[in-house]
Amino acid sequence: MHITRLDPMPWNGEWEIHRLNAGGSYTLSNVIAMCQTCHRNTPSYGVGKR
Repeated sequence: MHITRLDPMPWNGEWEIHRLNAGGSYTLSNVIAMCQTCHRNTPSYGVGKR
């Protein structure tokens, strides 16, 4: 799975995990938290899910 939703953060909005290397693991060195809009605008968003 490429997209993992985080539990609600203390601030407004929904956040998602973005893997820097889409084929890599979900480790701190390979992930960043992004708002939904920014995550959807990444070139690799949804790759492999269609």
